[in-house]
Parts: sequence; structure tokens; C-alpha cells
Amino acid sequence: HGETFDLFYGMYKFNSRAKDYLARMRENLARIEMKLAAKEAYLTARAEFQNNDRQRLISECRELFTDVAVTHHRNDDIVNDDDDNGGDKGDDSV
Repeated sequence: HGETFDLFYGMYKFNSRAKDYLARMRENLARIEMKLAAKEAYLTARAEFQNNDRQRLISECRELFTDVAVTHHRNDDIVNDDDDNGGDKGDDSV
């Protein structure tokens, strides 16, 4: 491992453009890090958005099922009231 470092040090010391290469390498790594962070933020936001949409859809379905159940219950009550009244719909003209 020490030999590898010594080789890098030799290239750094005797290459006049080594500092420029290192600076560009740092800039490229920083750019990659920013892209990774942006991708992570995007994926997190997208998952949150999808979860919110899913929760909203579930809530809407619950409301619809509740409305259907209430309407069905009311219709049953109306039918039962008609049966209790002998099916008379209130037409007294007969």
C-alpha cells in the first residue's frame, strides 16, 4: 500500500499539471455528489407524492362506499315503510 502512495506522490511532485487534475477531480466528484443528492431528493418526493395520491384515493373510496351504504340503507327503510303501510304510496283518490 505504501508503494502505491509513493507512486502517486511521485506523479504529483513531478507532473506540473497534477494540481489541476486534482482540482478537476474534486469538481467532478462534487458534481457527481450533487447529482446523487438531487436524484435521491427526486425519488423521495415522488414516493411521497404517490403515497399522498394513494391516501387521497383510499379516502375518496371510503367516502363513496359510505355514501352507497347510507343510500342503500335509506332505500331499504323506504321499501320497509311501504311494506308496513300495505304498499300504499299515499294515493287517496281511489
